[in-house]
Amino acid sequence: MIRRALAFALAFALAFALVFVGLLSLASPGSAQPYPNRSVTIIVPYPAGGPTDETARVVANFLSKKLGRTSSSRMSPAPARSSRLTAS
Repeated sequence: MIRRALAFALAFALAFALVFVGLLSLASPGSAQPYPNRSVTIIVPYPAGGPTDETARVVANFLSKKLGRTSSSRMSPAPARSSRLTAS
């Protein structure tokens, strides 16, 4: 009785693994678009010249080298009461 239950569990696990591998083979990673396909812009919500500005410029330089795309940082100081960050 225990052997039959063990054999059934093993067969079920094997069938599940085969179905899972079969479904993975249907996925086509070649159909995805290359990322990023445009330049990257980092929007900094603080005025230029501060430590946040310097950090954003270093990160933008790193991204340019790593991704092979143009990346830049843009200063967009928000009003004192606004906590939203918008980009046009």
